[in-house]
Amino acid sequence: MRPDRGRIVPAQAAAAVLGGLLVAGLAIGIIARGLQGYAPDAANFLLFFLIWALAGFAAVQAPGPGKAWRRMLIAAGCLCLLWPLASYYPFVGSEMPGEDREGVTARMPAGMLAVSSWLALGLVLLAAGWHCGRRDGGRVDQRTLAERVRKGS
Repeated sequence: MRPDRGRIVPAQAAAAVLGGLLVAGLAIGIIARGLQGYAPDAANFLLFFLIWALAGFAAVQAPGPGKAWRRMLIAAGCLCLLWPLASYYPFVGSEMPGEDREGVTARMPAGMLAVSSWLALGLVLLAAGWHCGRRDGGRVDQRTLAERVRKGS
């Protein structure tokens, strides 16, 4: 057991506050875009702080600061990958019968750029989370599978 287990180090507190803010902002953005104004602003406001507190709690409960950042980055990456699903309705589903088709067609390039941007950001955050907080420092084992099996590692 590590001697600092149970204590919150400053880097872990930063992960709880800043990483939690990132996760909460992305989550509430997805929820607000998906609901399209069906939820009142006060509910979104309270939900934002609830998600921020839960993400901060998850970071504080991590074994160390690296793992705390790993949790926040992977959660933010997953939320970035979900963002296009929440953005799908405003670009495609808002077309009603009798609506001007030129307006919908004009919005499509902006929608495709937004989708590809969120997907790229999600992949970058997932890759950063994958490499952050690893015990091996992100080093790749260059040995072949047969060599690893022979040595038992």
